[in-house]
Amino acid sequence: MDILEQALTLELKACRHDLDKVMQFFSRKPLTKREEESFVRFALQYLYQLEEQDSYSVIAGLLRWLHDYGTPDILPELEKIKPILPPRKGLRDYRIDASELIAHLQKKAAGICECKNKIDFGTSPHIDMFEIVSCVVHSEEYYSEYVVRCKRCSSEYKGREEEGYHYPVYRWN
Repeated sequence: MDILEQALTLELKACRHDLDKVMQFFSRKPLTKREEESFVRFALQYLYQLEEQDSYSVIAGLLRWLHDYGTPDILPELEKIKPILPPRKGLRDYRIDASELIAHLQKKAAGICECKNKIDFGTSPHIDMFEIVSCVVHSEEYYSEYVVRCKRCSSEYKGREEEGYHYPVYRWN
């Protein structure tokens, strides 16, 4: 049985050593519905069985996958897993955490457009979901002001991009 089939059948011990291969497989687009469902189950099972040597990057990657492919029916399981997950590593660590994932799935269950989740998460305006209505660059002050519109629901958001030491930070209101 190869690593992909092991992941699909939740043979976690075999996958733990080759998680990169599993993540690469599930990174390709588009996934079949079976593959999406299998990876959600795999990610939840992996998070339930965390070990000390598991890096936060692995955890954040699995949470990102649950964000992208999870459905509100996994909320009870996420609530159980949340207390055993470590916190983010730094003040400016913008990778998704369990609380944000739970909030995202609750909004999804309530029928709120995905754009609100993206804005709450501090996402860049340069993604396919948004149309940039205006952008004013304040080069001497090292920030830019944006107005973006969601292409799905037409909601508009104002925000600013602040140049950071390693990467820009987006603040929306």
